[in-house]
Amino acid sequence: MKLEDLEAPIQAYARRFASDPDSIEDLQQIGRIAVWNLLQKNPEATVPFAMVEIKSRMIDELRNANAQKRKPAGGLVRLTGGEDDDSSLEEIIGKEDSVRVTGDSLLEGLRNKFGRFYLEGIKSGTQPRVAARGIVRAIVEDIGGISPKDAPQAVTYNLFVETGFQPFLWAFYDNSPYAAVMDAYKNQVTPWDFRVKPNGFWRGHNKKRHIRAALEWFASKHKLDKQSDLSVVTRTQFEEAGLTYLLNTIFNGSPFLALKQIFPGLKPWERQVPANYYASPSNRKEAIDAFLIQAGIVNMDSMNSEEAYEAGIRLVVSKQTLCDFGLRGLLVPYKGSPYRLFADFFPKQILPWTIHGSKEVWRENPKETAAQAVRWLFDKYLRIPSAELPEYATNRLFWNVGFSGILTNRSIGFNSSTYEAINNAYPQVYSRSDFSRNRPTSVVTTKSMKRSR
Repeated sequence: MKLEDLEAPIQAYARRFASDPDSIEDLQQIGRIAVWNLLQKNPEATVPFAMVEIKSRMIDELRNANAQKRKPAGGLVRLTGGEDDDSSLEEIIGKEDSVRVTGDSLLEGLRNKFGRFYLEGIKSGTQPRVAARGIVRAIVEDIGGISPKDAPQAVTYNLFVETGFQPFLWAFYDNSPYAAVMDAYKNQVTPWDFRVKPNGFWRGHNKKRHIRAALEWFASKHKLDKQSDLSVVTRTQFEEAGLTYLLNTIFNGSPFLALKQIFPGLKPWERQVPANYYASPSNRKEAIDAFLIQAGIVNMDSMNSEEAYEAGIRLVVSKQTLCDFGLRGLLVPYKGSPYRLFADFFPKQILPWTIHGSKEVWRENPKETAAQAVRWLFDKYLRIPSAELPEYATNRLFWNVGFSGILTNRSIGFNSSTYEAINNAYPQVYSRSDFSRNRPTSVVTTKSMKRSR
């Protein structure tokens, strides 16, 4: 079993237990470290055994976070977020700078300080980001003999493999040398120092941060601010800055949509839009993209239905939020329905349960729509095996993922019974007794439950 083989199960468990979209990435890091620790203890461990360990560690982390009252509104404390520091190798593991450092000696020092399972020790420490940065600098400079200015071009994935730090790279930086170098030398290098951006640079977990950094750099380069005449910025300027892919792929080729990411007050709808403005599909699409960008959701065209739901569409899209953004007129052709509007432009991403308040698509056959929703939730989004489904299908889970309305809506008739909802989706597969015993569940705060209503 390879570490990377567990990426999909780790993501699925993170979705099951996360109290909000922001904490999914945090739990994925917890899962990666759990897998690495398991393989250190038992290299022959099977995938099913690893999945039990992943689940256990995530639940433990959530319970500990709540018990210690250190869980911020945005999710768990990030393993690579928080502190700024330029600690030396000596300060991190106690090794004198004059001593020759090798991969083995660095690992030995880390285990002496943080314990045999040093990744867990780093994560549990008071300053995980400080330690992670120091380790990267030691690998690059002390072991690899690479200067910080050359790191963007010289540091590769193989450097971490050859020094024995591939598990560290996987757990803390999602296997990305780029992310490691940028974190360790954030004041010395820029993304534009790298000849090639890593796979997923514009689409992965850190896409929002990467996109914003690129646009802030672009604005600084062209001396743009909120008082500037931003209408004169052209596609050519983006192309000359090496941001063609960003502009075309993320912002549909529109400088306006790109600049709106860092100048949120920029919008063509501050005054009454011209007659028939929204008759043009391209104008409607530009307005929708601008709305999503200000909500922190970019490039939804490339997402699937699970990714769109994970991005938190249900938390930001409503008739009120669209009207507040100045898009009341955009809803007119869709009879005031945000669902119809978004489904028109994102048919693969938007399902009847993706956006709250989509009453019109539930009216014809609410029980069949509910069955489709529940099957999608457990089979595709959470990826829960059928044998384990009763363990997870609790009221708390339905509230946590934003599916509470399926249980409570009178027209559907489940009367808050998870068994009725499951039996409707999977007829005669489970008995009522399967849902009556006590079983472990994810830890969800009252605050997060209220947010998902």
